[in-house]
Amino acid sequence: MLRQFVHKGGRVIVVGHGHCEWTMRCLSACSPYVTDWTAVSRHATMSFPDPTRVKVLHNGIDTDRCRPTRTRDEVRVEWGARPDEIMVGYVGRLSAEKNPLAVVDAAEALGPPYRAVLVGGGPGTDWFVGEARKRLPNTIHQPPVEQVGDVYRALDCFILASPSEGFSLALAEAWYCGCPTVATPVGATELTEEHGPLAVEVPINPTADQLAEAVRGAISPENRPVVERAAQVVATHYTATAMCRRWREYLTTPLNPIVGRRFVSSSPLSLMTR
Repeated sequence: MLRQFVHKGGRVIVVGHGHCEWTMRCLSACSPYVTDWTAVSRHATMSFPDPTRVKVLHNGIDTDRCRPTRTRDEVRVEWGARPDEIMVGYVGRLSAEKNPLAVVDAAEALGPPYRAVLVGGGPGTDWFVGEARKRLPNTIHQPPVEQVGDVYRALDCFILASPSEGFSLALAEAWYCGCPTVATPVGATELTEEHGPLAVEVPINPTADQLAEAVRGAISPENRPVVERAAQVVATHYTATAMCRRWREYLTTPLNPIVGRRFVSSSPLSLMTR
């Protein structure tokens, strides 16, 4: 059907949301039917057969999810955290490609009063939480929540230690919420090239000592201007509303005459069809 559609002059736009071997296989398989390639970040373009053909349209966060509904103290009391503890956390899917146990590495290297927090779920939840508590019995685990703004404001530092990302919405949410961040150089961290430093960077597969040093830097008073700039950058450029503006401009240019066609989405791709 897609082949006939393209033959008749239709356009098929594929949107890449990730960067991994599975995504690369999916993109390669559909390439005969594609007229236009787009991706949510430059990092995500590396999954495409020809990255030079890919238009980057950066992702955007749902700011309603980031709106706080409870105070920082209320959330931390619910977690069982003491007022003097420094919460180092990860928010998202608990799976190997996200490296969520990096927060445990950091908290273990830092020692008290630092404490690890895992917020998320998925098929691997029991294993990851069990491994975390073998090393640090006081590790906090919370299931996924809709209002992630409450979580980011209760944390003292968010760690994204993924070896690869398309565009981490969790990282952008943390920025928007004013949470100090530590991140590997993947996905949304490319925004630092345009806007300046937004997170304290660690290498891919960071050591516990590298993570600990980065956390200290992230929560330091000297890093506060970076945290504030990150919040302003996301609020201005990387919300869902801003993302829609980018897509509207892309879809309404003379080179992309496909306004009014139906949008069908399936992870990790989105196919634009009639």
